[in-house]
Amino acid sequence: MSNVEIESSLKIEDNHLSHRPSLAVQTFSWRKCIEIFIAEVVATSLLLCLGCMSTVVGFDGSQSVHKLQPALAFGFLVSSLITSFGHISGAHMNPAVTICFYMMGTIEAFLIPIYLAAEIIGSVLGMGLLLLVTPVGIIGSRDVCTTIPNPTLNSFQALGVEFVCTSLLLLVLLGCSDVRNADKQDSVPLKFAGVIITLSLLGGPYTGASVNPVRSFAPALWSHNWTANWVYWVGPSLSGLITPFFYQCCFPPVRK
Repeated sequence: MSNVEIESSLKIEDNHLSHRPSLAVQTFSWRKCIEIFIAEVVATSLLLCLGCMSTVVGFDGSQSVHKLQPALAFGFLVSSLITSFGHISGAHMNPAVTICFYMMGTIEAFLIPIYLAAEIIGSVLGMGLLLLVTPVGIIGSRDVCTTIPNPTLNSFQALGVEFVCTSLLLLVLLGCSDVRNADKQDSVPLKFAGVIITLSLLGGPYTGASVNPVRSFAPALWSHNWTANWVYWVGPSLSGLITPFFYQCCFPPVRK
């Protein structure tokens, strides 16, 4: 047989979120899966490379950065990537977001490993690219952009901070996706920039406010610093499961 395509129907929940797929039921082929994979690899690579670039010190002789610098960098970088890749893959760039989309019924289960593989690979490539383009004399050790809980916190406190911070991010996603919010869909990418900046400023002193497992995984892999790295997997992932369940149970969609 020639030109054989293995296709599966992907039911898209009715929504008005500008960076998500169209509202109709879509048929996904291997070609579309490959497009999603490439888009997520590139988007996540840019997120880690350019976002973590904001934490590099030493070019001007200083040994610290203002806390606003990475907060603003990651916030507006996320909004730019949503604009660039949202119409192709949804611009997840985050396993917690992928889990949330699945819980919402927006993506089918067979797409989860495609997204997760792309996000992990993209994060590792992005962090590697940053190390490649930064002079060794500037970057020093590879222990850059790592997220480690404040030493005054125990592991479960850090887990709670990551869970709560991720929950706010996902509540913004859920709110933007709700058809009852259809008349407030202007500048959706900027709304995500706002919540990322807010979480960075509030949760940063506690855990670094990663809210993204691969955001913490790639720096840990390159630096071999795995201190409490499990917190950044468990907290956001649990939020990806629980937050959409909570939203759908407490605020069920209006059915005509």
